[in-house]
Amino acid sequence: MLISTAYLDEAERCDRLALMHAGTMMYCDTPAGLKAHMPGAMLELVAADPRRARDTVRALPGVQGVLLVGIGVHVHVDGPERLPQIAAALAAGGVAVSAIEEVEPTIEDLFVALLEQESVKEHA
Repeated sequence: MLISTAYLDEAERCDRLALMHAGTMMYCDTPAGLKAHMPGAMLELVAADPRRARDTVRALPGVQGVLLVGIGVHVHVDGPERLPQIAAALAAGGVAVSAIEEVEPTIEDLFVALLEQESVKEHA
């Protein structure tokens, strides 16, 4: 069965996924296989004001992308060693955070990261 959806949380439940952009298939694999293409690490933080948290970490060194996800923020970084730096920046900015940890990226995280990576290649 072939399903086309823009809801990536739905797509994550499928056995195989093809990520397409601008009419071109970028990747095709199992959800776990696709996640293996994720560069860097994904941090999830839960803050009382997620938008303020996003704005605080967006321009920090090593931050490659920031995505609001429900009541949290997914921060794509170049490596998990950035966690203390992110926590310190949030504290210095007065952003109350109830949790911050490394998490497995979602398919949505992966798709956003891969599109950002392709955009950088196109403009290089």
